Amino acid sequence: MSQETIDRWNSFVTKVEARLEQIVGESREAFADVARVDPLDGGPIASIEMALQSRLRRIDDKVDDAFDTARDELDEEPIWDEICDTKRDLQDRLLVDETVCKVEALGDLGRTMQQLAGSEDNTRRCQQCGNSFDAGVLHQAKNCRCASCDAVNAVRPGRASAEFYQRGVTYLANAEALEAWKVMHQAERAFEALRHPGTDEYNAFEEGYRAYWKVWYDVQVRLHPGWSQAQADAELEGVIAKFRFRHRDHYLAQMQIIASGLKVASKRNIKAVQNWASQAESDNLDLLDDLLEAAVERASRPAADTLVRMVHADDMPWIFGRQRWVRAKLRELSPAFA
Repeated sequence: MSQETIDRWNSFVTKVEARLEQIVGESREAFADVARVDPLDGGPIASIEMALQSRLRRIDDKVDDAFDTARDELDEEPIWDEICDTKRDLQDRLLVDETVCKVEALGDLGRTMQQLAGSEDNTRRCQQCGNSFDAGVLHQAKNCRCASCDAVNAVRPGRASAEFYQRGVTYLANAEALEAWKVMHQAERAFEALRHPGTDEYNAFEEGYRAYWKVWYDVQVRLHPGWSQAQADAELEGVIAKFRFRHRDHYLAQMQIIASGLKVASKRNIKAVQNWASQAESDNLDLLDDLLEAAVERASRPAADTLVRMVHADDMPWIFGRQRWVRAKLRELSPAFA
């Protein structure tokens, strides 16, 4: 084991974490400066977002490079799995911190825009008779009839209202849904981390996805005059349908097999697993091998114990030392079984 390589990797991780905090802090200050100068100007906001993304993508690339360098010396060492986990966690933190920074800063900006839009004068003067009339809430151009002369006037929202309803409401929706996004992201991470996800992991992912978008669309209905509840409900079901097409529809049978197989195997009854395998139908799974992989990646000891005895039956001792052999095999498959 190269201790020098391990020390160099740990030092690199510490530097990346410090650099990440610095970049996020600078970006928050930049967003705040724009809010003080002109909160309605979208140009500087877009520039800050792109700069933040670009700086963090460069760090992400450096993490990949440092990881590849460490792998040349450590990929056969026991600590390698821990380094892999550190890399995944570090790159996930880059994504999460970027998202939280932008959403929170723009949420503050959205509240400022909301105040400006609320204080904007929506009184307009009739182009025919000159009398004033209240145009009401203006989120887009519309026609208003003058109460005095019945003339139709084309009116447009002021700058604050136009910017708020175009961008600000979305900023507030993102901010209000941020905690739901974090839950959804963790469920997505758990789902994507598995080579053999089951219906339990999928259902948690879809539940988090639906909860996030439900909050987001609720804010749109509450704050934007152009949104109705019926429209929001239809949009929500639309994004869920697309989600299911990407993550469920083509894989549902395999996920159901994995979930049911793990449930049977966790009862430590080899005969029951054999009966289950004879009844399961799948063209895409090498059933017992893949089920063992699924048990190992979930660190499910009861299921893994049962499946090791079945998959590696020919390698096990005939009589004595079977349990000791199984424990050793489980430790070989995953450090989680140490």
